[in-house]
Amino acid sequence: MSPTAPLGSESRLPAAWRPWRRPSPLAERGIGIANLVGRTTARAAQLTRAELRAGGQRLIRRAAVLRPCAIAVVGITAFRQAFDRPDAVLGV
Repeated sequence: MSPTAPLGSESRLPAAWRPWRRPSPLAERGIGIANLVGRTTARAAQLTRAELRAGGQRLIRRAAVLRPCAIAVVGITAFRQAFDRPDAVLGV
């Protein structure tokens, strides 16, 4: 891509490829999606305890502002480390 190519609302991408330009059905229902850590890995084991703990703290702060009814975390290992709950079990 050219460094001078238009980004965001200036691009000529079809609207379906520009999710930031259309209402989100999830957001309209009060549902959001967030990452604990902002980098891609194949497994949670590739993330450091410090990364997960920092992500958990960010999520706690965000939840205090947005006040969701529930939060789901994908991956028991990531949950245990992010929230310092080594004995956490699967389920509600």
